[in-house]
This record gives sequence, C-alpha cells and structure tokens, in this order.
Amino acid sequence: MSQAEWEGYLRGWRRGIAEEETALENRLAQARSSLPALVETLSQYGATEIYLFGSLCTGEFHLASDIDLGVRGIPLSVATVKSP
Repeated sequence: MSQAEWEGYLRGWRRGIAEEETALENRLAQARSSLPALVETLSQYGATEIYLFGSLCTGEFHLASDIDLGVRGIPLSVATVKSP
C-alpha cells in the first residue's frame, strides 16, 4: 500500500469514527430527553415508583441500547395485555 493510499484509508477511518461518535451522542441525547415523557405516561397509568437502570446509568450506552425502567404501582388490570 502506498503512502497516499494509507493516508486515504486513515482519513476514511477517522471520518467513520467521528460519524459513529456523533450518532451515539445524538442517540444518547434522544434517550435522555425521552425520560420525562416516559415518566409522565407511566405516572398516568398509576406508577408510583419508576427506576432507571442499565446502560443509560452505567455509561455503557451504545447505539443499540434500550432504556431500562423498573416500574411499581401500575395495577395489573392496566399492565396486562390481552390477546385478541
């Protein structure tokens, strides 16, 4: 591989890393900003305690991460999904 090819490869690699970092920052901001609406909705259904746990808390959040919530207080009649 020539010096020019190597430098082109490095530029592309660095650009890819920067794009991944930006995507992760955007996804993390989206996840954090959705928390108040999630809490509000769960509270409307009767939640008395809502716990956030998992990668959003530990700093291990990545692009495929979800939001882990533990919820207490929603009546079983509301929380149960019935099949048609």
